[in-house]
Amino acid sequence: EIDIGDFVVDEMSELILTGEEIMSINNLELRNNSWVSIPAEKILKITADNLFIDGTSRISAEAKGSMYGPGTPLSEYWSTTGASYGGKGGGVNAKATYGDENLPLDFGSGTEGFNGGGVIKLDIRGELENNGTITADGYWRRTSGGGIYIKTDTLSGNGNIFARGGNGISCDSWACNIAGGGGRIAIYYNENNFAGEISADAGDYCCYGCAPGGEHGTVVLVDEDETLVQSSENNILSFSFEELNPVVEGLINTESNIITATVPDDTNITALVPTITISSLATVDKASLSSQDFSSPITYTVTAENGQTKTYTVTIKKESDLSIPI
Repeated sequence: EIDIGDFVVDEMSELILTGEEIMSINNLELRNNSWVSIPAEKILKITADNLFIDGTSRISAEAKGSMYGPGTPLSEYWSTTGASYGGKGGGVNAKATYGDENLPLDFGSGTEGFNGGGVIKLDIRGELENNGTITADGYWRRTSGGGIYIKTDTLSGNGNIFARGGNGISCDSWACNIAGGGGRIAIYYNENNFAGEISADAGDYCCYGCAPGGEHGTVVLVDEDETLVQSSENNILSFSFEELNPVVEGLINTESNIITATVPDDTNITALVPTITISSLATVDKASLSSQDFSSPITYTVTAENGQTKTYTVTIKKESDLSIPI
């Protein structure tokens, strides 16, 4: 961890973070058309006592999210579908929303090879005065907005905080009414004097006027003097057997909470090692990469940060079990 005193980014300068830094700053100031940025698919993290952004400067993770994320439409629908995150993208084939509105640390999703919005995480112990722009917007071509997570004692200024979806193409295009879904913003504070704009709206399409081309994302503002919000997310996001060749992916029914997978006949299902991905801040009673006997159905219980639980039943069958007698 690196402790830094007062730090000023000035005179049209750019501070490029790697996403790997562990540093604490006393007072960080951005002045005179200066900005902080990050490479794609890295979280832009700043921890400071105080942060000041003047009206010409910005913190930007714009178009620094995923190129192919959970909300990226299937390639055959790219030209007629927007990407999703906090809000669904435009088009009937848009993917479902994902992530936690209270802890928006997922990257926005891209489309057509363009990146969605990135992730900005600001932990400001004193005052965050933003007169410029904090942005995790998606790339303009129908990508989804990204995530912004802010914790501060005092929020002030009259600037912008954006995690908006990417706009659609102009009205001379066959997909003119389609844009990207909005991202997610969560801000936790003890005092809020902010007079600027906060938006996780969907992108627009414009044809003799403009209108949203997808669903708006989420904006959560929490006065921590009044309440403490904990995540309620308790989902299994993926369940696979990476040791098998080819890798076997479990099918997750999100309505019944049943996971099924079919493995080759020569697989020893009494000692299979699943790779499991769960919601951020959640826990699971049987850890990922722990060997299990799947000769009978097994239950997995996922517990959210707020204590809410969800139980999944996992059933593994061999290919011969699915054969139909003639």
